[in-house]
Amino acid sequence: MVGCADQRPAADSLLIGANADLTTLLTRLARRYEAENPGLRVEISFAASGVLRTQAQYGAPFDAIIVAAPDFLDGVTGVASPVSLAHGELAIYGDDPPKSLDGLRRSSGRIAIASPKTAPFGRAAIELLRSQTWFPEAEARLAILADVRQAKVAVDTGAAEFALVSLTQAKEGPKAFTRLGPHPSLALTALALNSGRAERFLDWLREPAQQAEFAEAGLRPAAPGDAGRRESQRE
Repeated sequence: MVGCADQRPAADSLLIGANADLTTLLTRLARRYEAENPGLRVEISFAASGVLRTQAQYGAPFDAIIVAAPDFLDGVTGVASPVSLAHGELAIYGDDPPKSLDGLRRSSGRIAIASPKTAPFGRAAIELLRSQTWFPEAEARLAILADVRQAKVAVDTGAAEFALVSLTQAKEGPKAFTRLGPHPSLALTALALNSGRAERFLDWLREPAQQAEFAEAGLRPAAPGDAGRRESQRE
């Protein structure tokens, strides 16, 4: 099952670092992978992509990492080329969200986003907000959270009126959302760091059955030709 590290030999387990947006989806898929591979344990550490990169650079024993934008793999050395898993989309989340970004200027409450420094979804959110002529007057209303999960929770708990989060997080919540469409930088990308076993797990995530679940969760499945294409996905 998915969880914290136990005392099993490393050969019996995979440790995956994954961006926080994937918590529900990847936990479910990891359990399925374990069922298909008896004796194998898949352990997952979820965090913002920038946090995962730093952990990998400082020796965290990940077998693979999955980040929400390919440039968040800069400085991380893998055993194979990065592969694209899916493409992300932003949404406005909250009670009766406006039908477009422009509608946020008529709100008065706080707007939650993930940290642009460590979370690709937060970076994409601030880019979109800064493209709005009204944003300088509303910037003081921003609430910066560690990752997209926390940005969504800020709305769920009443700490913020709206949040700009991933479509995946918006679909998981009890409130309404407005889709803002794909963002070119949000290409969920995976890198195997250690083992052939990790590469097989990443290949499995790209198979049609798993890609269908990515789509259901609000992510656009990777195209077959995306494998190993990193430079073309950068901003």
